Amino acid sequence: MKNKGYLFILELQHKGKRIFSVSEAQSQLKISRASVMAILTRLRRDNLIITLTNGLYAILEPTEQNHGLRPLAHHKPQHLQVILPKRYFLKRLGKLKMQFLLKRHFSDIGTLTVKAAFGYYKISSPELTALDVISYENDCGGFSNVCLVIRDLIGEMNEKSLRACTKNYAIMSSIQRLGYMMEKVHAPKKLMTPLKKWIQHQSPSLIPLYSRGKRKGSINKDWMLIENTELEFEE
Repeated sequence: MKNKGYLFILELQHKGKRIFSVSEAQSQLKISRASVMAILTRLRRDNLIITLTNGLYAILEPTEQNHGLRPLAHHKPQHLQVILPKRYFLKRLGKLKMQFLLKRHFSDIGTLTVKAAFGYYKISSPELTALDVISYENDCGGFSNVCLVIRDLIGEMNEKSLRACTKNYAIMSSIQRLGYMMEKVHAPKKLMTPLKKWIQHQSPSLIPLYSRGKRKGSINKDWMLIENTELEFEE
């Protein structure tokens, strides 16, 4: 019974999963719910998993290390941020510093598969990361920090992935802001020309550059954007 729990955790890790439910464990292990709960209790006692809320668990792994990912934070993160497709009321986080963000439109477009010591898992591409950082501006250190992150990501972008991400992304205002920011830091024409043409064909609504600012300023017609603040690229 003990080995079943460890093998279950290893299989999830190889699939790149870190969060699972009791029903998922029961379905995979093909044992009674009582037996599953006994296994989960043992795994929790061995500090291999933690209870997030009733019936929902997370695997504890040393994933705070840099496994070849993009070190984009310009300040030390205060907590781990996780994006979920629906709201969970997680009552048992204890001292874990985690913040959960809601994103209703999930897709594999814009994700990359990478390998770590515990198996394969998915991360967002530079293009999708840029769009998400803009969408969650208030949770990513504010407008000035977002500007720095976008500047740092441009060198890793490619036109094919950018085109796929923008066509699939649900928040048009984030695409407009991204295009404007990229243009201001002189992103390559191979990125900018297709993006600008695509935006113009979408006929987007007029939006402010800084979402929390007043709707006053010059209008940039290419991106249908009110320049109500200046971009900040000083660290």
